[in-house]
Formats: sequence, structure tokens, C-alpha cells
Amino acid sequence: MVERQSVTLGIVAWHGRVKEFDYFKAWLLFFLIATIGAGLAGLIVGSVLAAFLGAAGMPTAQMTRVLQIVGFLIGIPISYGTFRAVIGKYLLSKLWEDDDFHGE
Repeated sequence: MVERQSVTLGIVAWHGRVKEFDYFKAWLLFFLIATIGAGLAGLIVGSVLAAFLGAAGMPTAQMTRVLQIVGFLIGIPISYGTFRAVIGKYLLSKLWEDDDFHGE
């Protein structure tokens, strides 16, 4: 019963400290960094991979599919890392500003 109360109090504290603009700012930053970062990484890795696959004689249709899959796989860790960084900086830091919230 005590544990449930602390969780409920945490949710109330969360909504009291984090405003809608904080959510929007975090989402916008995440979206821009993840999109641009994944695009640049995909461009660089895809260009190198396309050069090797083209030199090996792979047909363009197959090369396109391989590069799409590789681009998607490159984007996953970039998206995850960006999400963790943005959430930690813009949302969770607001929760931990008050020492009473996390029991210190």
C-alpha cells in the first residue's frame, strides 16, 4: 500500500513539473537530431556500401533493398541514443531538481 502511494505521488509530481512546452521541446529536438543524424550516417555508410556492392556487380534492384535495410538498422541506435539523451536532459532533469522527490 505504501509503495502504491509513492508511485501515485510521483505521477502527480511529474505532471506538476513538466509542462506541455517541455514535452514539445523534447520531441522536436529528438525528431530533428534523430532524423538528421540517421540521414547523415545512412548517407555515409550507404555510399561506401553502395560502392562496394556496385563494384562487386550486384544488380541495382538488389542493392537498393540491401541499402534500405542497412539504413533502417543504422537509424535504430541513433534514434535510441537521441531519445535517451533528450528525455534525460529535458524531462527527467526537471523531476530531479527537487531533492524531496527522489528521497534524498
